Amino acid sequence: MQSTHLRKLLGTILICLIVLTSCNFSLVRTVEVTRVHTVVVTELLVIVESATPGPTIELPTASGTPNPFVVWNSGEVAEAFRRAGLEVDHPRPMTSDDYGLVPMLAIEGTRFFIPSVCADCGGRIMSFANLQDLAIVQDYYAQMARFGAVLASWVYVKDNILLQINGELAETAALKYKAVLDELVK
Repeated sequence: MQSTHLRKLLGTILICLIVLTSCNFSLVRTVEVTRVHTVVVTELLVIVESATPGPTIELPTASGTPNPFVVWNSGEVAEAFRRAGLEVDHPRPMTSDDYGLVPMLAIEGTRFFIPSVCADCGGRIMSFANLQDLAIVQDYYAQMARFGAVLASWVYVKDNILLQINGELAETAALKYKAVLDELVK
């Protein structure tokens, strides 16, 4: 449990460092301090503005044909995991909070938990409208893993689905989720 909190703290510190290094310090001004108060920080809030556009949802063509890239929705994948006996605790539609700093490019997603690893460990199943958006999110997770094991995730892709699982899950267990994902057929 303590390693999870340490992981979150290190991740937050890393994200803050990334944000701070991208700041324009020419806007910094000197301030005279006339009074000092003791402040205890219990939570760090980081607000990041991004030029990343919202989800790009491709609607059916004028002829009414569906988007050929979209094969699966996240609920179908979560149900396949459940049927295979994998841990998919409290699956629910993803909210903006579930994305964190991940670009919100999925057309929909499912958040689930794997309590055998830790109380808030789990994964995300995201469905995309096109390969470009999927590749951006896949690359985001690859970049985070380069900052250290504490930010690493298991990431698997099949068709329009990206599966992200907490890196604390043992590789043998993560590969079971990948196997079910790989075996999906319509």
